[in-house]
Amino acid sequence: MKNSKQLWFMWSQSQNLSQKYEMETKKVLGSGKFGQVIKVKERQSKIYKAIRTIPKAKVKHKEKLKSDINQLKNINHENVIKIYELYEDDRNLHIVIDHCEGGSLFEKILEKYVLSADEARQLFLQMIQAINVCHKYALCHRDLRPESFLYVERKAEDMKIKAVDFGFQLLYVDDYIKKQNGIIVESSRSGKLYFTAPEIFEGRLTEKCDIWAVGVILHVLLTGELPFNGQTEAEIYKQIQNYEITLKVEKPVADLLSKILIDPYKRITIFEILKHPWIQTPIDKTIFLNPNFKQMKELSNQNHLLRIMMNFLSEQLQKDSLEKLKKIFEDLDVNSQGFISVSSIKETLKDQPEYEEINLILEHSDIQNDKINYNNFINQIYEKRLFLKEEKCYLAFKQFDLNNTGKITVDNLQNVLKSVDQFKYISKQFCESLIKEVDKNNDGEIDYVEFIDMFCKKI
Repeated sequence: MKNSKQLWFMWSQSQNLSQKYEMETKKVLGSGKFGQVIKVKERQSKIYKAIRTIPKAKVKHKEKLKSDINQLKNINHENVIKIYELYEDDRNLHIVIDHCEGGSLFEKILEKYVLSADEARQLFLQMIQAINVCHKYALCHRDLRPESFLYVERKAEDMKIKAVDFGFQLLYVDDYIKKQNGIIVESSRSGKLYFTAPEIFEGRLTEKCDIWAVGVILHVLLTGELPFNGQTEAEIYKQIQNYEITLKVEKPVADLLSKILIDPYKRITIFEILKHPWIQTPIDKTIFLNPNFKQMKELSNQNHLLRIMMNFLSEQLQKDSLEKLKKIFEDLDVNSQGFISVSSIKETLKDQPEYEEINLILEHSDIQNDKINYNNFINQIYEKRLFLKEEKCYLAFKQFDLNNTGKITVDNLQNVLKSVDQFKYISKQFCESLIKEVDKNNDGEIDYVEFIDMFCKKI
């Protein structure tokens, strides 16, 4: 008989987990503020599942957690991670849930950079359906981001995703957001706040905050960019708080997003989203909505590891050099349209010492209609210049060669990338697939010759 003083759930199992499940302790699927998740196999059915272990001692809001788990147990929807069983002992809760093989939506964005409009709409609809059913059970996520959705299968053609972590947002500590002069400078929440609704910053929490979050995710899926044009974290947070949105998509979806990314009292409902023309109208699968779709497609066709390393290394670029390029862009973008012409860049820089070098880069870049936006401007000029000299390539290589062995291992790559918030949740499995793309001698590592060859193809 259970000791109700020790156990939190009347319906939980108290026997040893290993009696029913084969524990694959080396298959850690995730670890963070919501506990560790490992892959397991049910001994009788041979079906793979996952187990999330939550230390009871770290749970601050016990009654809230109990209520949410009891609600989640009742949800049986194809787009929400299902709770099958719950085991507990004096110290831990062990929640048996769906195992999703395909990785997170975050990893898919890194892999493909942008999706077709039809793919994005399929994913967006599943997100909407997931939050709709959870809201019906009074479960609000309030921290939705691309990492909050997992692909069920690895197959590229399988687009089914499931939402995770509904009901786990208030487990351990009360959130705080520190401001200076009205600008957010610090938060207890993990990662960036780019997908956080403005009302959360003011302590107003309703289900509408989840609708805002999936709206931002939709914009990222279609363009590879946030719907804000700030160049620093502080600028972006200020724009979010002030509802300063910069949409970079075509009219039908721009209309939908303009009704999502507004004050919560005016924000569109899930029912209204499902009736919107962009959701209802068939979309050509080959169309990319971003006005610079050729450049975006070029990026999506690049070597995945190269693109990720470039994103990482761009975080390390010297601020003064970036500020100089930023000023050039802003001076040329007189109408604040977010785009400038390549011809105007050449004219402005013609008297600069680096003109020949920059002109060579632009001549070999695939730029549509003589137009380029800020992010592509930085990518085409500064990032390519960074690797035109071999000594800079070597310094970049050494950032990843943590053991000074002359090779970059999977662990090296994962550890370095995870130090940056943008790649905080990157998995070891995904890093292995990245290394395979450039590992010519199939030794599971990247040597300096392979590293140089990868960047030479970009230049």
